[in-house]
Amino acid sequence: MKFPNKKKPVFLNGNKGWFKKGNPSGNHKGIKHTELTRREMSINRSGKNNSFWKGGITKENDKIRGGIEWRLWREAVYARDGWTCQRCKEVGGILHPHHIQNFSSHPDLRFAIDNGITFC
Repeated sequence: MKFPNKKKPVFLNGNKGWFKKGNPSGNHKGIKHTELTRREMSINRSGKNNSFWKGGITKENDKIRGGIEWRLWREAVYARDGWTCQRCKEVGGILHPHHIQNFSSHPDLRFAIDNGITFC
């Protein structure tokens, strides 16, 4: 580390960095909270109490794609196709379920298993 036109800083207690030895970030690692405290912390950090809350603006597609119905549809499409990409015929790997009829244009076919196909 070079310090142009300045003296080299003196570190106390043999430290080679800018922070004190121990826990420089002060993040309270290792503290055990009671069950009641953990519940209160959870309540205080969720929904409208969270500092990142923006009025419940989650998109409808994000809600659908995070739900159990979507996951069941995806697994059913994979199982029907034998966990095989229908384009290159590779078995396994990183698979993605795709809709044959567009997801946004055909809401009635979103969870129809025969409207899905497996691609890698």
